[in-house]
Amino acid sequence: MNRVVHTGVVSLALLVPVLSEAKPAPVPAEVDTATHFNIRMGTATTDDNGRPSLCLELALWHKVSVEGCGTGSGVLHEDEGGEMAHFRAKWTAWTERVGRGSLLVQPGVGFAELELSRDEPGFQFGSPDGTSAAGAEGALSLQYLMPLQRGLELVASTAMGVAYIRGARELPGSPSRTQTFASLELGVGW
Repeated sequence: MNRVVHTGVVSLALLVPVLSEAKPAPVPAEVDTATHFNIRMGTATTDDNGRPSLCLELALWHKVSVEGCGTGSGVLHEDEGGEMAHFRAKWTAWTERVGRGSLLVQPGVGFAELELSRDEPGFQFGSPDGTSAAGAEGALSLQYLMPLQRGLELVASTAMGVAYIRGARELPGSPSRTQTFASLELGVGW
């Protein structure tokens, strides 16, 4: 036992001069997750036209961004089937470092357009144009940003929310004026 203690004391005594001259390791910089633009693809509970949901997000200011999500009906395709397009402003209310990236909590407000068939140009707030109607929405998004290489970031996002679409009852099938939704997307930002 004495030999073990003695060896430990000698080892520590030899390390003191080495440790006193050692420079502290540099503190790693915070992960820069300042995505200015991102594009994501995924799925949404409100879409049944067989197309993936696409989202484009643009940061206007450090904590404020605008985003649009939908299947691209009327722009990228003319397929039949329902979808809900979302256009909202988001605010990053809270950020937490998780692993190599950051988790962002983002409440958002904007409007949604419920489309039951082919999309027609414009948004119909109030009385619908026959197959689509629009109204206010609120959402809560969780977004994870992880740096990749050369300024690119992996972006994983999920959102849940509710839209109130006053003209929904006048659409074919009389859907509810209150539309809940959830989505999940994965993409890249820079």
